[in-house]
Amino acid sequence: MAQEGLEILDLVPDLAVHVSDGRIRWLNVAALDFLGQGALEQSIHDVLPMGALDALEGAPAEPSVCRHIDGTNRQVHWQVSEIAGAKLLLGRDVTGQVDATRALEIQMRRLEALHAITLAVARGAEIGAICDVAFRALAPIVGVVRGGVADLEGEELRVFYHWNRGASTIGERRRVPISETPSESCIVRRMPVQMRTTGSAALRWRQFRSLQRAGVRAVLYTPLVAGDHVYGLISLGTDNLAGFSPEDIEAVSEVAAQLSAALARQDLVERIERNSEELERAVEHRTAELRRTSDQLVQAAKLSTLGELSAGLAHELNQPISVVGGYIELLRAGDLEEHRQERALEIMAGAVKRMGTLSKKLTNYARAQPEAIEPFDLRVAIDMAIELSGNIDKNLVVDWDKPPGAVEALGDAHRIEQVLLNLLANARQATSEAGGERVTVRVGATDEGRAWVIVQDEGAGVPRDVRDRIFDPFFTTRTEGTGLGLAISARIVQEHGGSLSLERSEKGARFRLVLNQP
Repeated sequence: MAQEGLEILDLVPDLAVHVSDGRIRWLNVAALDFLGQGALEQSIHDVLPMGALDALEGAPAEPSVCRHIDGTNRQVHWQVSEIAGAKLLLGRDVTGQVDATRALEIQMRRLEALHAITLAVARGAEIGAICDVAFRALAPIVGVVRGGVADLEGEELRVFYHWNRGASTIGERRRVPISETPSESCIVRRMPVQMRTTGSAALRWRQFRSLQRAGVRAVLYTPLVAGDHVYGLISLGTDNLAGFSPEDIEAVSEVAAQLSAALARQDLVERIERNSEELERAVEHRTAELRRTSDQLVQAAKLSTLGELSAGLAHELNQPISVVGGYIELLRAGDLEEHRQERALEIMAGAVKRMGTLSKKLTNYARAQPEAIEPFDLRVAIDMAIELSGNIDKNLVVDWDKPPGAVEALGDAHRIEQVLLNLLANARQATSEAGGERVTVRVGATDEGRAWVIVQDEGAGVPRDVRDRIFDPFFTTRTEGTGLGLAISARIVQEHGGSLSLERSEKGARFRLVLNQP
């Protein structure tokens, strides 16, 4: 073949190789620069790659590795063409395109891996499951065959995730002192550290000897850092003799950032849970203390009310005591006729019973009792309060229009009796001090299932400027008052789901107590 006919091919960048009888007969300038002058007259099997031979046989050829004269491997795509009657192999160096395509594929895999991990984190997956997603995404990108994830606790690493050629183990938390691992410099420097498992490293770290036997040639330690805190590290082992490339380390660092965010989130959740538990215990403890204090205040208010009633109660007890004492003296002197002695004994028994009944009611009222929420008749509670408060001023009239049927309320009858006694004692005292004559008590129920009691006095009333403070603890308009009665009464009613309010009234004070019905 005349060389003059092929001179035009020296002007193109593609490789042009004339093949005849299984040998290379001619090369254009580009091919000479690629294969070298020594390729001329050589057997095509000794010089050309398999992709070129496939093209000569008419088979579709993919880019194949071809050795450049400078010693580097290039990706060349070959095809056969006839020019000027000669059969030529035309080759195009596509190394740049192949590398770009491969880099794009790797970048896409990295993005897919990050997307999968981000989704797992966003869905609130457990940290072990997130690690599993990360390793399954990293394995094909950077060639991971062994690995694990550990969190940092003080001077120890707790390994909680293991990866071994596609098989993972989650949950085992083996503790290892940092000083006994080759990852210490990674934690201290807060940056990835790659180490070979051969040479001096294998002599120093016994872990590397077992990794060698498993086919691991290099290990990459990457810290898991979020903000200023090191949460742990991720370790990866590869069987690639070249170890991890800079691109691999970059990809691992991106994944490590996602794992760090997951560990930081888990740490935050655990701290919130711990703080919530501690706060709950503190609230329970404080609530118990407040309950004890409140119960003590309730008891103090009871005793205070009893103190206010003591003068009248003493008079109430003196009367039957005088009756009993008088009849005892008459019986002792023998001044009673026989038919009158039986009557005297009946009168004495009645007086003693009266004293016993009054004593029992006072004792029950003063004693601290456990709360018992159950239905009770408000009329009975009002009767008790009227009787116990009756000695404040015997000249007062209690206008108590008692309904014939029960008016049921739901609550602790003993505590509600205390509220009613406080309201009636206050009403009697206010009416007496103002020269009034009557205290009015009414009870009823609404169609909405609420029972109510109204206590109205004929006292001086509550000044407008202090109406909003009447239920405040320790607030009182009386010089000798404790300021606890109405405050504690209001709290007791609120605990029953009811209300105690001061209503507007033309004369005196008008209090309304509202309770739920069963």
